[in-house]
Amino acid sequence: MPKLPNKLIPPMPDKTMPKRTVLTAIWYDPFGSMSQTTEEQIAADIDYYEKDYGPLDGKIKLNTYTVRGAHEIKPGTELVLFDYGGCGLGNNLMAENSRAVLQYALDNPSVLIIVISHFTYYSSLKLDMEDRGLDSVPNIMEHSDNMGIPPDWWLNGTEPVAVPIEKCAL
Repeated sequence: MPKLPNKLIPPMPDKTMPKRTVLTAIWYDPFGSMSQTTEEQIAADIDYYEKDYGPLDGKIKLNTYTVRGAHEIKPGTELVLFDYGGCGLGNNLMAENSRAVLQYALDNPSVLIIVISHFTYYSSLKLDMEDRGLDSVPNIMEHSDNMGIPPDWWLNGTEPVAVPIEKCAL
C-alpha cells in the first residue's frame, strides 16, 4: 500500500482536550414520565446531553444537582433542565413552576433553560410567556428546538445578544 504524504493524513483528534464542566440544575417534577421514574428520566437526559454525538457534541460535562424551585439554584449555574409536565393534571404545580422558571430566566439571562417536556413547554411555559407579552425569551429553549443544540452564545460561554421579544400589538 502506498504511503500518503503527511499533508494528506488527517490529524488525530486530541483526546486530552478537557471538557467544559457546566453547573446544571435539574428541576423536574417528582412524578417522572409515563414510562420512567424521575431518577431514570434524569439519568437518561444527562446521558443524552453528555454523549459524544449528542446536542453538546461530547464537549461538555454536566455537574448536576436537583432543585425544587428557583430559590435552590446555586450561583454559577449555567444550565437548567426543566420538566414539570407530570404535575399538570388536577393541580396548579406545572403553572406555578413554569412562571417561576420564566422569571428566573428573565432575571438570569446568561443561564440557559432547556425545557425537556414538549407538554410543559406548550401547555404552560409558552402560555406564561404570551401572558407577559413575550413572543420568545433568548435563554429558554424547548428540548427539540434547533435539533436540541443549544444556542451558540451559550456553547461559547458568552451572554445572549438578544433580548426577550415582545409581541407586536395589532
